[in-house]
This record gives sequence, C-alpha cells and structure tokens, in this order.
Amino acid sequence: MEMVNELLQRPLFLIYIVLIVFAWWVQARLISALRRKHHDLFVALGSPGIENASWSASQKALSAFIWRLRFFQVKDGEVRFYCVTLILITIYALAFLMWTWF
Repeated sequence: MEMVNELLQRPLFLIYIVLIVFAWWVQARLISALRRKHHDLFVALGSPGIENASWSASQKALSAFIWRLRFFQVKDGEVRFYCVTLILITIYALAFLMWTWF
C-alpha cells in the first residue's frame, strides 16, 4: 500500500495514467463510430467491445486495423481522426514511459 501511495504522489505517474484513460476513451469513441457509420467493417473486425465474448480476438483485429494503416481506406474523417489519435497517444505514452524509466 505504501508503494501505491508513493506512486500516486509522483506527477509523472499521474500523467501516464491520464494518457491511458484518454486512450481508452478514444478507443471507445472509435468503436462507437465504427458501429454507427461502418457496420460492415465493425462486424468484419469481430465486433470489438467489452461486451463481446471473444474480446481478445476482436481487440487484436482492431489493433491490426489501426497499426497497418488500413483505416486510410475508410472515407470517414471521424474514424481516421480517432485512429490517428490512438497512434499518437500510444507513441507519446511509450516515449513518456521510456523517459521516466531511463
């Protein structure tokens, strides 16, 4: 418990937690946009979301969709925006993590 309190007192750790929460929020918005506007793509990705029984497989499909830059094939600006935002958050979080550890 003492270690948790010590971590929570560090502002860098709190910034990292904020980045993670923001990434979850952006991913939820991306899933919502896919569900609303591109239902065929949403189903092809395995219907990603927490309520899905095969959550791990659908998350892998969504990650592959984002990191292989397949989202550029979608003509929707909202989906592209959320995908690029997730990529930038991940890069910032990894850089921030490396900066704090070394």
